[in-house]
Amino acid sequence: MRKSNNSLKQVIVAVDDEKIVLSGLRFQLKMEFNDEFIIEICERASEAIELIDNYILNGYDVPLVITDNIMPELRGDEFLKIIYDKYPDIVLIMLTGAATLEGITNAVNNAKLFRYITKPWEPQDFILTIKSALSIYNKNKQLIKYKNELEEANKDLRSLDISKNYFLNLLAHELNTPLNSILNFSALIKDKKDLDSIIFFSEIINSSASKLKRITALSLIIAKIRIDKYEMNFNQISINEVLDSSILTCQKKIKEKNITIDKRIQPGNHFTIADNYLISLAFDSILDNSANFSTMDSVITINVNKVEDLILISIADQGKGFTSETLDNLFKIFHSDDINNHSNGIGLSLALVKLILDAHNGHIEVKNNLIGAEVIITLPWSWDIQS
Repeated sequence: MRKSNNSLKQVIVAVDDEKIVLSGLRFQLKMEFNDEFIIEICERASEAIELIDNYILNGYDVPLVITDNIMPELRGDEFLKIIYDKYPDIVLIMLTGAATLEGITNAVNNAKLFRYITKPWEPQDFILTIKSALSIYNKNKQLIKYKNELEEANKDLRSLDISKNYFLNLLAHELNTPLNSILNFSALIKDKKDLDSIIFFSEIINSSASKLKRITALSLIIAKIRIDKYEMNFNQISINEVLDSSILTCQKKIKEKNITIDKRIQPGNHFTIADNYLISLAFDSILDNSANFSTMDSVITINVNKVEDLILISIADQGKGFTSETLDNLFKIFHSDDINNHSNGIGLSLALVKLILDAHNGHIEVKNNLIGAEVIITLPWSWDIQS
């Protein structure tokens, strides 16, 4: 098989046991198409089969095979059936000087013969037939491409429909949890007369209302980012300051569980270009999840390092870690057979973190350690513009 520098070239294969006929075929095809196609000639059907297999295996396109019918090794109709069975898209033409009606009928019925050309042929008619065959092949190929694209689009639409239904169910669940608390404790507080009980129930109602507000905000941001409707406001921000702010935001949970925050930050102030609100929201969510899953009197370790042109931030807790299934689907908003998996705060928030980091050319990885889980974030590093 000859090699071509142009991997997009198509290959035309001609088969005949008469060398003079093959030479004539090659000459006519070369004269008409110049170097537009690779023209291959074979004297035996078995040689042609091997040649076609090799070309297709190496990524070449074989739109057309031309063969004589009366050949010593394999008849043309037998040869064409083999080609059709292996490669049904190739257009097939039979040359015949003494073809029986049976041979042509076999080729039509068993190999979808496109045309048969009698010997000797008129050069102009021969070239018109070849061009027609190539046109049919390329149109069929385009139709197959459109069909595949349409099937892929339908698949995406079905997936989006499933995603939409799941998201609505998830959102309903996430909203109902704090909403039920508000309704239940609002009913209970009516019957309470002592101040301590009223304060206790009021705090629960207030906490549930805050959670409800947070879930609504997260849902809206997820929707806006996914449809490119969120207006990003990029500025240089300090990762050190963002982390300090997130620690303050989660201070209540940290104090309740007596969690120690162990910051191991490489000397210097580490900057990135980002939307301050979104990046702060991402770190708030990560630290909030770490605090949620941390045990009493445990440690959350925060590492910040600059590696080449990247900032690596890791946040590791000493909680129970994640199951392998949860790890595989942690950032997929629309993936779960059990909506209740999201009630502990690993649903909407970490899915949003992934969207936020994608929008900043960042990366997030979550893994289990011997004790607890670790979130590793990568963001582009920036010079201190003010300095």
